[in-house]
Amino acid sequence: MTIKYTGVNDENYPSYRRTTLFQLPRRIEIKHYFLTINKKKTFPLSDILDGDKDFYYFSSNMLKHGKTVTYKQNEGASVLMDINIFTILGQIVVAILVVLLILIIITLILGLYLIKSKKLLFPRLLIFTLNITYPTIKYFLDILQLDDLMIDRISIDLRNKLNKDDFKKLDAHDVIMVLPHCLRANNCPAVLGPSGLECVKCGNCCIGTIKHFGDLKGIDIYIVPGSTFIKNVLKKRPFKGVIGVACPIDLNKSMTALSNFTVQGVYLLKDGCINTMVNVDEVIDLINQTQPHTEYNVDYFK
Repeated sequence: MTIKYTGVNDENYPSYRRTTLFQLPRRIEIKHYFLTINKKKTFPLSDILDGDKDFYYFSSNMLKHGKTVTYKQNEGASVLMDINIFTILGQIVVAILVVLLILIIITLILGLYLIKSKKLLFPRLLIFTLNITYPTIKYFLDILQLDDLMIDRISIDLRNKLNKDDFKKLDAHDVIMVLPHCLRANNCPAVLGPSGLECVKCGNCCIGTIKHFGDLKGIDIYIVPGSTFIKNVLKKRPFKGVIGVACPIDLNKSMTALSNFTVQGVYLLKDGCINTMVNVDEVIDLINQTQPHTEYNVDYFK
C-alpha cells in the first residue's frame, strides 16, 4: 500500500520538522511494520513513529518534503494493525451465534403459534429456520429436560399444512401408507414378508381397521419393522403421496427425507416398541381425502 504526502507545511508543523504519515489505530502493532522511503531505505516503524492522541507521526529527519512513503508488513509477522486472525474468527463466531439465536427465536415463536392455533404464519420462513435450527433446538430442549419432541411435532404439523391441498388432489392409487409394526398386538399372527408384515385382519389391533379402509380405497399399506423395509417399499412401485404413521422423531425424519413427495403424517399418541397407539379416525380421514372423496368411518367398519 502506497501513501503519498507532500508534508504538512504550516506554522505548527513545518514540513522539515514533523509530517503526518497516516491516521492509524493507536493499538497498532508497530513493531511488525517498516517504512520504505523512495524505495531505497527501510526503517522499522517503531523507530520512527511516536504516539499522539489521534494520529501517529514520524519525525522530519526521516522524511523530506514531497517524498513517497510506503509502509508494508514484515513477511514473518502475523499481525495487521490491531486486527489478527483470532479477532476475525471470534467476530465471525459471535455473528454466527447471534444469527442462530435469532433463527431459533423465530422458529419457536412461529412453531408454537402453529401448534396452539393450528394456523400457519410465514410457512416458507418457518421451514427454512426449522431446517437450520432443528438439531440445536432439540439438543437444548433435551439438556433443559423439556419436551424435545415438541420441535418434531412442529415440523410434522408444518409439513402437513404445506402439503394438505396438494394431497387432496391425489388419486388414491397414487398413494401408499406406511405403518409401524409396533401398532400390532402382542399375539399378532402376521408373518414377515419382503415388504413388511402381512396383516390378516385378525381384529386384535387397529392395523386391521386401517387396512380395511385402505383396501377399499385402493391404497397399498405397508407395515414395516425398520428403515430397511421402508427402502424396499419405496422401490416397490411408483407413487406420488404417502400417509405415514410413526413416533414424532421417526415421522419427522421420514417426512423430511420424502420432501419430494406429497406426505401427510400422523404421529403416535403413545410411542415405544410395543402396544403403541394412534388416532385411527385421523388416519381414516386422510384416506377419505384422497380421490375419489369418501366418508368412511370406524362405525362403517363395524
